Amino acid sequence: MNQENHPNGWLKGLDLSHHQEEVDWAKLKADGWQYIFLKATEGGTYTDPTFAARREECRRHGLPTGFYHFFRPKGPVNLQIQNFLQNVGRLQPGELPPVLDLEVAGEWKSNTELKAQWYEIKLEDRIKMVVDWCEAVEAALGVAPIIYMSSGFAAEVLGNAPVLSRWKLWVANYTTAPQPRLPQPWSNWTFWQYSESGRVDGIPANDVDLNWFNGTREDLARLQVPSFVRRPENPRARQEFVLNICLIGLLAAGVILLPAMSAWACFGGAMALAMLYTIFFPSRG
Repeated sequence: MNQENHPNGWLKGLDLSHHQEEVDWAKLKADGWQYIFLKATEGGTYTDPTFAARREECRRHGLPTGFYHFFRPKGPVNLQIQNFLQNVGRLQPGELPPVLDLEVAGEWKSNTELKAQWYEIKLEDRIKMVVDWCEAVEAALGVAPIIYMSSGFAAEVLGNAPVLSRWKLWVANYTTAPQPRLPQPWSNWTFWQYSESGRVDGIPANDVDLNWFNGTREDLARLQVPSFVRRPENPRARQEFVLNICLIGLLAAGVILLPAMSAWACFGGAMALAMLYTIFFPSRG
């Protein structure tokens, strides 16, 4: 099926994992798929075995690509953050923001015990886990994540927590309606997964998740990682920068004033440098 872009101008895209065993990347590109999301990690230890190779294939074929982490509520959040960051590394220019995938896994839907894992955790702690993952990944990569979830999940599991609106929404809502059912606290959606059973030329014998992007190609380009990503400010790097400016200034002054400087003036300059090091770097251990 060669799905066309939406009459509203929305852009079509796919999300893939190892469940889609064969992918003809050239065919996807030729058929006009505009972006791909790849499963990167799950829980604290699992890495999708197709992730690294498919990331490279998307890059080679000029397909904007994002990466998602499937969250496990019983897994330590710090290990899940570490798992995702170690596998993704630095985001490259043209890639899409990282995604936190929040859902009840397919096998859980008929397993009350496993589904209850989310509900065994206090609501405030569920929300905190999501916020902690998003904040840590944003701090490490310099790009705000996107949250993937259904409207039902937002209400039933996370209580429509207002803090979640800090991040863009990728909503899962399988419907033929002209718009998805939007969960609180969001007033708009960025991506919409509207089908989990699509058929796509280039991906034989597998159901594929189909998505819309709520914008134009120009909007998608603004969402992609630019050539320069501003990293969170490093206080020690800032201190070293200020110190280097001071050193340059003192050296320049010394070159100009050296003929007129006495031994005491030289001693004073040396003491000033020593004081700067003491102020900026009280301990280098």
